[in-house]
Amino acid sequence: MTLPCSECALKAAGDRADEGFSQDFGGEDGWPASTIAWLVPEARRLVAARPRRPLELSAQHLAEQMTRRDYTPGHIAHIPRELLERPGLGFYFSTVEGPEGIENRHLFLLDGAHRAAWAMGEGRPFSVYVLTEAEQLSCIVSYVVDGQELGPEAVMLAPGVGTTDREAGILSRSSRCTSWLRGRWARVRG
Repeated sequence: MTLPCSECALKAAGDRADEGFSQDFGGEDGWPASTIAWLVPEARRLVAARPRRPLELSAQHLAEQMTRRDYTPGHIAHIPRELLERPGLGFYFSTVEGPEGIENRHLFLLDGAHRAAWAMGEGRPFSVYVLTEAEQLSCIVSYVVDGQELGPEAVMLAPGVGTTDREAGILSRSSRCTSWLRGRWARVRG
């Protein structure tokens, strides 16, 4: 008897693994262990509401992304080809490193690990739709630090404005959507 793919089995059981995504951070070099969870369907909805140009990742950046993400290699064969060619979702985050306090920006792959692995294996390009700072923050549903739920409003923001509409490749500004995001984030923050 062949065992079913674990990803497909979860979806068949109604446990939609693609509904959300969580990532562990810190826990070393004096940083507290933390976990952030995002609603991926909300991120997809935001991208659909505000079309943008996808950002193509270099082969080196793609390989780096795949060292940070878990995926089920056997599941790639179960994904329809037209879905494999869709861009993933990502956002930028900043870290401050070294005694000089140098800020480094990193792209985080929120959705698309199986598609990225397929593209890397095929030697094909892979792209992501980049979320703005407000979009990414509005998709956070849980923030846990050292085992304590702090809520999404406690996520620390780097100095500055974060990823802007222009940096995210948004094709046309929708003041209504931008205002809605700012209002939603203001309600979450406080």
